[in-house]
Amino acid sequence: MGNSLGENDFQPDTDFSGLYKEIDSGEEEIIISFIREWSGHFRRKELREKLQEKLPERITSQNYNRIIQKLLKTNMIALDSKGYIGWIFSRELYTKYATRPDLRLRQQP
Repeated sequence: MGNSLGENDFQPDTDFSGLYKEIDSGEEEIIISFIREWSGHFRRKELREKLQEKLPERITSQNYNRIIQKLLKTNMIALDSKGYIGWIFSRELYTKYATRPDLRLRQQP
């Protein structure tokens, strides 16, 4: 009971910068663009293998997993029932709904 959010609840105002300060933003951008281009074509492990071919240096498993977790937590990507990764984030929809005060989470007194 209460107002606590579950582990998978999305909070658009959450700042993840402290949690993911070790992530190289260049690696993250490459991963994001690759997922957007190949949305729904690869599972997590297959995606990492294909990315290794595109990246100038090897991405560590730890950084790769952190980036994927960040994208999952911020609802930018989703996994289907077979484990395929798909891009689901739409900046236009996010902007449209994030600015509506009636859709914000409210704290109960």
